[in-house]
Amino acid sequence: MNKAVILFALPAFLYAFTGSIPATASDIQPEQNTRLLAHDVTVPSNINAQQMVVTAHPLATKAALDTLNQGGNAADAAIAAQLVLGLVEPQSSGLGGGAFALYFNAKSRKLYNLDARETAPQSAKEDMFLDANGQPLDFFTASTSKNSIGLPGVPSLLFTLNQKFGDKSRWPDLFTPAISYAQNGFAVTPRLADSVAQYQNRLKKNHALPYFTKTDGSLIQSGDILRNAQYAETLSNYRDIGPKFITPHYRIKSRPNLCATYRMHYTICSMGEPSSGGLTLLYILRLLDGFDLGSTPNAEAYHLYLEASKLAFADRNHYMADPDFVDTPGKALIHPEYLNVRRALISVEHAQEYTYGHPKNWRGKYPPRHVGPDEGGTTHISIIDKYGNAISMTSSIEMAFGSGYMKDGYFLNNQLTDFSFIPEKDGIKVANRAEAGKRPRSSMSPTIVFDNNHAPIMVIGSAGGSRIIGYVAQRLIAMIDWGYSAEQALNMPAILTRGASVEVEQNFPRALETILRAKGHNIIRKDLNSGLTAIKKSAATYEGAADPRREGIAIGQ
Repeated sequence: MNKAVILFALPAFLYAFTGSIPATASDIQPEQNTRLLAHDVTVPSNINAQQMVVTAHPLATKAALDTLNQGGNAADAAIAAQLVLGLVEPQSSGLGGGAFALYFNAKSRKLYNLDARETAPQSAKEDMFLDANGQPLDFFTASTSKNSIGLPGVPSLLFTLNQKFGDKSRWPDLFTPAISYAQNGFAVTPRLADSVAQYQNRLKKNHALPYFTKTDGSLIQSGDILRNAQYAETLSNYRDIGPKFITPHYRIKSRPNLCATYRMHYTICSMGEPSSGGLTLLYILRLLDGFDLGSTPNAEAYHLYLEASKLAFADRNHYMADPDFVDTPGKALIHPEYLNVRRALISVEHAQEYTYGHPKNWRGKYPPRHVGPDEGGTTHISIIDKYGNAISMTSSIEMAFGSGYMKDGYFLNNQLTDFSFIPEKDGIKVANRAEAGKRPRSSMSPTIVFDNNHAPIMVIGSAGGSRIIGYVAQRLIAMIDWGYSAEQALNMPAILTRGASVEVEQNFPRALETILRAKGHNIIRKDLNSGLTAIKKSAATYEGAADPRREGIAIGQ
C-alpha cells in the first residue's frame, strides 16, 4: 500500500500526524458497481410529499430519507446526510469543516439557531496572513498553510443535533450508510472528478493527491469506484466516542434568532453573525418590501433588487463580524427607521454607487475587509419531516478541498482565510481581523420561511461564497413574489451583485440585460456555481428541488 507521510505543525487542537492516505491506487476500481452508483438511487417523488429531503448528492439524500422512514426525524436525517456528503463530496464539506444550522422543533414550536463555525486557535495572530514585509500573502500560499485551518465545528454540531433534537438511541445507526459506502466504495461523480483535476495543485502541495490517483498515475474519472478505509475507521470512532474524538475543545454557540417579515404573510429567518448571510439577506428583502416587484420576472424588479443588494453589501462589508469580539450594529441594520433612510437613496431609473450608512445611535467605525476569492467547498441540506420539524444547514470547508490537508480520511478547512488579511486600515483595527478564539465572517445563509401560523413553508440555502446571499435572495423573491415552484426558482438564471458589477448566468434573457444596461448596470455574463437546495410547501404537501448546476436530488414521500 502506498503511504503518504504528512508532518506539519498544526494549531494545538490538531496534532501533527503521520498517516496513510485512506484510499490508494489499488482501492480505485474502474468497473461499474451499480448498487452504489448515484444515478441508480430511486427517486419516489419530489412533489406531493409529506416529508422532503434535498441534498447535493443522491446517496446523501437517500441516506437521509431512509433515516426518516426508519423513524428518525429531520435532525437525525441531516446527520446521516452530512456524514455521507463528507465521503462522496469531500471537496465541499466534512468533519474537518464548520456549519450553521437552523432547526425548527415542531413539538415546542421553537426555532434554534446553531453556530458551528470554525474558530481560530489560541495561537492565531492578527498578522498571520502577512509576509515578512507586512504585505498580504497570496491566497494560494495562505489557504494551503497550517494557519488557514480553523477548529472544526461539524462534529460537535452533528452530535448536538442528535442529542438535543433527535432520537439519542438512533445515533449509531446514522453512521451506517457512510461507513458502508466508505468500506465498499462509491461511484465518483463528474463533479468530484472535475474538482480533483481543477484543484490538483492544492491537493499535491499537501500530499492528498494520492487518494485520487490510480495505479497508472492518472487521476480518478467519473464512474470509478473509490473507497476510504480511514474515513470508515474515523466514523466508527466518532460514533463510539463522540465529537471529543475529533475536536475535544470545540463548543457550539446558540445564537439569537434573526427573523423579519416580508410581504406581511411571511416571516423569514436566517443565520445571524458571525455569518453576514442572514443579516444581508434580510436587509435586501426588507428594502424591497417597500416596492411592488410585479408578478413575473421583469427588469424593473431586478433593478430594485440589485440596488437593494448594493446598499446591503455596503453595510455588510463595513460592519459585520463575530459579535463575540466586535460590537457590531447587528439588527440595527434592519431596523425600519434605518431602512427607510437607505431605501430613499434608491432611484427607480438609474443604478448608483453606495457607501455604508450610519444606523441611529451607532458610534462604531470599522473599515471594510478584503473580498476573498470564489469558494467551492460548501454544501446545503434542506429537510422537512412528517412531524413538521425542519432543518436548514449549510456546511463548508471553504475552498474546494479546504486547505488541501487530509487527516484520517477527511479534509481540513481553510476557513481562517475568511478573516481579513489586513488587520488595520488607516490606523483603525479591521472588524474581521484574525484573533485567538474568534470566528471568521461567513456568507452562509441557511433560511427557513414561516407562514402566519408559524409553520415552516420554505427551507432554502446554497453554496457559493459571498454569492450565496444573492442566490438565496433571488429565489425567495421568485417563490414569494412571482409564485414560482421550488424547481422553477432554482432553474431560473441567476443574477446578483455584491456591490460593483452585476453577474448573470449565460442564459439570462438578453432583453432584460439591455434594459438593465440602459439603467447603468455593468453586467458580466459568466458561469455561476451555485449549490441551492429548496423545499416549498404547497397546500398540505411539500415539493423540493436541487440545484441543476450540481448533482443533488430531492426525494419526498
